[in-house]
Amino acid sequence: MKISIITATFNSQDTILDTIQSVVSQTHEDWELIIQDGCSSDETIQIIENNYENDKRIKIYSEKDTGIYNAMNKGWRRSCGDIVGMLNSDDIFYDGDVLARINQSIQSGYKACYGNIVMTDANDLHEIKRVWKSRSYKNNLMLNGWMPPHPSFYCTRKIFKKLDGFNEDYKGGSDYDFMLRVLENKENSSEYIPEFFVRMRYGGDSTKNIKNIILFNLECLKSRNIFLGRSEYYIDTAFFKKPLGKILQFFYKKTS
Repeated sequence: MKISIITATFNSQDTILDTIQSVVSQTHEDWELIIQDGCSSDETIQIIENNYENDKRIKIYSEKDTGIYNAMNKGWRRSCGDIVGMLNSDDIFYDGDVLARINQSIQSGYKACYGNIVMTDANDLHEIKRVWKSRSYKNNLMLNGWMPPHPSFYCTRKIFKKLDGFNEDYKGGSDYDFMLRVLENKENSSEYIPEFFVRMRYGGDSTKNIKNIILFNLECLKSRNIFLGRSEYYIDTAFFKKPLGKILQFFYKKTS
């Protein structure tokens, strides 16, 4: 099955080659990489073209966007794979067999799959700051504040089309909102693959500062309230459980 990997870029010249190389090195070769660039002012596009101009599996689009979720929506809508997932422009696949594991899962009948990730030092992809280990999904897990790591989440293109991708009204909580709508639908069978999928450089928007953590947690609360038809002012226990779960990840840094 063809896997579409969507990478949104903006001034990513320092990391984009690592990201692309981790895709090109995959043992599963039926993939396409959609690079959705937000009109970078640095050398991002030139670096990609200079190194991968002849690889037709890599498609580059550079145009203004209104934010990360707008870019990701543009990317998946331009893709043609049977399976779709996101890879940030400063992250890399953990090893060369990630796409093979994803393909095997969806090929066997699951509609979605996900694994584990490690968060690393921004300048050293082998210095682990946090380990995000996931688990098999059970009803209401996300409604109770748990979520799988979005960089490891892949699902069928049919799901993306049915849900129309990411809700662009959110600034940082749309990945949570999307996975909530996928995993809490009993029609969408999912598989947890107990392997590491991604090395993610630490310091993304959702963890930059306390203000962002609170903002994105409020967006996740809003998503749950809309999903369950509750009042927008309702505060549930998951509002407190979700950030606590992130804090606990700092105390577990083993990958085996």
